[in-house]
Amino acid sequence: MKTAVAAADQRVLDIESAAAIVTNATVLAVNRGTSRMIARKCDHPLEACLLMDKAARYTIDRGAGREIGRDEALAILKECENHGLVRMPMNKAHPGHFICNCPRS
Repeated sequence: MKTAVAAADQRVLDIESAAAIVTNATVLAVNRGTSRMIARKCDHPLEACLLMDKAARYTIDRGAGREIGRDEALAILKECENHGLVRMPMNKAHPGHFICNCPRS
């Protein structure tokens, strides 16, 4: 497995590392990318933020996202990769909670 690459103050996950996090999760959810929803200037997929385990359960319980299976999560990663998005874990201490697929800046 490749390691994450440092990019400014944020890490970028390679596709294999992101897939491993998804594969090891027990609960998965997806929600719409907040930045793209606010700006509305992007033609990339909106359902691009993946949440795992506790973060997924929190999101599902509050109706902020929907529960998905492992196959759908992996398909979202692949679709986002095909759109040129990069995978940003949102919790540096433990990258297994959120993976947002963001446009390259």
